[in-house]
Amino acid sequence: MASTLTYTYYIKEHSTESYGEEKVSNANSSYTFSELKQGTAYDIKVEVQGDLAGNKGTGEITNQSTETLPGGSSSTTSGAITFGSPTLSGGTARITISSNQSYTIEYQKGTAEPIEANWTTILNGGTVSGINHGETVYARLTDGVNDGEYASITITDGAVPTVTIAESAEGDITHESIKVNVTAIDNESGLATSNTYKYYLNNSLKQTTTEKTYTFTGLTPETSYSIKVEAYDKAGNVGSATKSISTIKKPGTDAGEILKVATEYYGTEVTNYTVPHAGVDKWRIFYADGTNIYLIADDYITAANTPNGQNGSKIYENSTYRLSFDNVYKDYSGASWISSNSKGSKWLSQFLTSYGTSTYTNIRAVAYMMDTNVWSGYYAGEDAEYAMGGPTLEMFCASYKDTHPSKYLECGNLSSYGYNVRWNGGSWSFNQSGLVQDDFNSIYIKSDTSKAKGMWLASPSARTGSLSMYVYYLGSVVPRLLWPRRSRLSSPSLSKI
Repeated sequence: MASTLTYTYYIKEHSTESYGEEKVSNANSSYTFSELKQGTAYDIKVEVQGDLAGNKGTGEITNQSTETLPGGSSSTTSGAITFGSPTLSGGTARITISSNQSYTIEYQKGTAEPIEANWTTILNGGTVSGINHGETVYARLTDGVNDGEYASITITDGAVPTVTIAESAEGDITHESIKVNVTAIDNESGLATSNTYKYYLNNSLKQTTTEKTYTFTGLTPETSYSIKVEAYDKAGNVGSATKSISTIKKPGTDAGEILKVATEYYGTEVTNYTVPHAGVDKWRIFYADGTNIYLIADDYITAANTPNGQNGSKIYENSTYRLSFDNVYKDYSGASWISSNSKGSKWLSQFLTSYGTSTYTNIRAVAYMMDTNVWSGYYAGEDAEYAMGGPTLEMFCASYKDTHPSKYLECGNLSSYGYNVRWNGGSWSFNQSGLVQDDFNSIYIKSDTSKAKGMWLASPSARTGSLSMYVYYLGSVVPRLLWPRRSRLSSPSLSKI
């Protein structure tokens, strides 16, 4: 043999007939064939040239197979490719991929079969994140040339959303409606983006919506209802919450409730109380003191509908609506009745405290206007407890103040003759003009003074002992609102007048 030998290496697939070009020729007596196909049979030939005579020797080995890279679904249990347990949070999942092999790991995710160009390298034990419900994660091993069969796992959300019906806030519940506010949480696939919520009333579906609030309407006062809300996630899982909620008492049946929101109810028409006389168009709520509800006629009273005096004397009629009570209250002898009657003394408290009772004409006029026996025809034995000829000045000012909190009437500055009044902190006087015309003008003032100039009030006037106090409006004030509008009941019920 020569001192230096030359080795020439050849390789071919076993299924082919002839070797191609040499792979390498050098003095190395060993060689590694790389970049071969996995799971394929090869034939290998080596030529050696180097004896002293120049002869060449040849050796060959055939049908030598390469190994197949581990992978595929069957390999996931043996550790070749292993998926961790998926963790879902914030609407997406994350999962780890590991292998007990030294090959490189590649992955991709999607809802269809893997695309060759989309494989991404990941470290052994690395994490894939941002996986949506229903997506599949694929993983395989690679040596850079050959790839193993991929393994896969599909991420699904099996957890239902957590649903909470919030505690009712003020105003959420009325006598005829219930508003619910819902909180729903789904940390897995996330809440559905359409038809997220279903609202049920007594197990009857009322609405399907994406809104987290819903108002059930047309309900019965003081009635308990079963409210159920379902929330859906993107995986179609449904969570629910149920709560019993009762409507409240119908406003208007309680004087205390009316008083709390005077601007909502004062001036509201009452339709379940009979109008006893022609010419009285409607009854409206005038005042509530927390115990009683007081009504007032919506329009002027005609002479035909006024009572006679104690001795049969008649109301003086200048016209149908312009009346004088002079000849009926002058012969009225019930002035002392005021001090002993709770209805009378209640609404003349300032005057009676300071001056007691008197028999002069003014007080007799007041007594006549407040005598419930004289005016009994106006409540006709129905729901009302009593009726009188007109509100006292104290009641008038109290009602006006409830609805005009920034500009209101006051009665006071007493003399032995009775009350003075002032408006909006102005000067005290026995009468006032220029009151604010607004939604409540039908119970305080009339812009149409062709019928009558104003309202007779059952209070003594501080001007003279022969003039009953009145407050009138000249029609020169621009109409304006002094508070925000609210929805108002059209026909509240009455418990006590």
